[in-house]
Amino acid sequence: MADQRLVNSGAQRDLTAGGRRRRTDAEQNRVRILEAAESVLRADSEASVQQIADAAGVSRTTLHRHFRSRSELEETVRRQVREDSDANEEDFLRPAGELADTAPSPIDVIAVLNKVPPHLLGEQIVAEAQRIAGVSSVALYVVDIDGSHLLRLAGSLEYPEQIRVPLAVGPELPREGVPGLRELLDEDLPGCVSAPMYLRGRAVGVLLATQAPEAPLDELARQAAAVIDLASAYTDVFGRARRR
Repeated sequence: MADQRLVNSGAQRDLTAGGRRRRTDAEQNRVRILEAAESVLRADSEASVQQIADAAGVSRTTLHRHFRSRSELEETVRRQVREDSDANEEDFLRPAGELADTAPSPIDVIAVLNKVPPHLLGEQIVAEAQRIAGVSSVALYVVDIDGSHLLRLAGSLEYPEQIRVPLAVGPELPREGVPGLRELLDEDLPGCVSAPMYLRGRAVGVLLATQAPEAPLDELARQAAAVIDLASAYTDVFGRARRR
C-alpha cells in the first residue's frame, strides 16, 4: 500500500510538472506569436496568418489555438501596443525641433508617432508650430463631427474654444470652404494666420498663429494632417475631440 502511494505521488508530481511545462510552452508560444505579429504587420499590414506563424516559429494550428481569428490576433496586438506605450516611462512631450530629425519637412511623421504618446500629439504639433513660426500664440483646431465648428484641441487659450465653419462636410472642410473660413477669421481674429491641415483634398483641421509666416506653417499643417490620420488608427483622442 505504501509503495502504491509512492507510485501515485510520483505520478502526480510528473503530471504536475508536465502541466507546468505545457503551460509554460503555451505562454511562450503566445508571446512569440504576438511579437512576430507586431513585427510582420508593421512591415506588411496584408501579411497572411501563415507568414505570422512562420515568423513566430509555430504551426498555423498552434497560432489558432491562441487566437481564433486574424481579427482577434490583430486586436490583441493593437491593445498590447497601446498598453506598452502607456507604460513607457519615456512617454513625454519632446523638445520642439527634435522630431524634425534630418528630414527637409518641419517634422518627421514616423518620429512623431514613435516617440510621442497619442494624448500629447496635439500639444507636440503646437510646439513645432511655435518653433518654426517663431511665435508663442498658436492653436490647433479639428473640425467637429457634424461639420459646424472648429474645436480647439491644443494650444493657446487666447483663441476661442470653437469657431463656426462654412461648407464643412462631416469632420472635413473642402477646399472651397477655406476662403469663407478665412473671411470669418479676418473678422473675428485680425492678424491671425490660418494653415489648413489638408488630407486627400480636404482639411481635417486648422493651425492658427498670430502674425506668423505662412509658408512654413502651411508645410507643418500638411505633416500634422498625416500625423493625425495615422494616429487615429491607434487612438480615439482626435475622435473624442471631434465629438465633444
